[in-house]
Amino acid sequence: NKISSLILPLLVILSKDENLTVRQTCFESLLDLNDSLKDSKSIEQVGDMIISLVKFGLSSRTSKFVSTIALRLADLCHALTSKTNIN
Repeated sequence: NKISSLILPLLVILSKDENLTVRQTCFESLLDLNDSLKDSKSIEQVGDMIISLVKFGLSSRTSKFVSTIALRLADLCHALTSKTNIN
């Protein structure tokens, strides 16, 4: 739980970076981090960032980012299901 509290502020900043590769890496990191979160506030925050990054990735129409979203679709569904269960 301490690790997520240290990493989340960094990922918040990186999720708004102008560099597409940074946002893509942030998206993947958030999906990986999602399973280790325990508190509902962090799960909701991560879910919101993931949704925002997916929207950005799809609107950027960059094949690399869209491919990453497609490859991580199972993890994405799991993360969004976790967020829905909290709400």
